[in-house]
Amino acid sequence: MKGRTLHEVARAVGGLPIGADVEVTSVATDSRLVRPGALFVAMPGAHTDGGLFVPEAFAFGAAAALVRDGTDVPGPAVFVRSTGDALLKLAAFERRRSDATVIAVTGANGKTSTKDLTAAVLGQRMRTHANVASFNNEVGLPMTILDAPPTTEALVC
Repeated sequence: MKGRTLHEVARAVGGLPIGADVEVTSVATDSRLVRPGALFVAMPGAHTDGGLFVPEAFAFGAAAALVRDGTDVPGPAVFVRSTGDALLKLAAFERRRSDATVIAVTGANGKTSTKDLTAAVLGQRMRTHANVASFNNEVGLPMTILDAPPTTEALVC
């Protein structure tokens, strides 16, 4: 992900920015994986709510958080109705600004193997980024797009 200001992120996702207009340089949905400068996206889960881990994310160096309206946040944040929808919008925003060629692998069987083989072949001649494992869902796909370095030439999803 190219560095973006919090206000750019807010515009991209249709959210309300609160606090300093910090720069975010990466995105994380797991507070344990937050790197300094990250935007922590507090996703709701089946057993817990990511909003509970916002303080931990800031302790690990998050620059800001993307949270549902009404969440208590100890730092800069963007408030939205749905963090899942906002994550998809942010990935779409980044995709529109990328010059990378996207290769999308779909189907019932063999997606992960096909994705891995495609990325290996393209990686011989192009700066290639592909999702790790089989992250081919509503969280994994946007995270693949957001994790792509700005110099990516081929994005295999």
